[in-house]
Amino acid sequence: MTQGINYSLQADELLILASWSLEGFEKGYKQRLAPVQKELFMIGFITGVIYKRFTEEEANEIMDIVMERLEFYTK
Repeated sequence: MTQGINYSLQADELLILASWSLEGFEKGYKQRLAPVQKELFMIGFITGVIYKRFTEEEANEIMDIVMERLEFYTK
């Protein structure tokens, strides 16, 4: 684990940002996505952010946590 990075906190922050983005998408296009579509939207959003911001090792650790918690954010 890289010193100074709290993977759990980073995962939660990314999930919150992705859920806000999803909410904006649904409001902007005036449509609700199915649960699987929500998960795919959020995974795509987070993947786009994570690999720009973190090293590959850090990104993989954070993504593991994201995948564990994703269902909670897409209910």
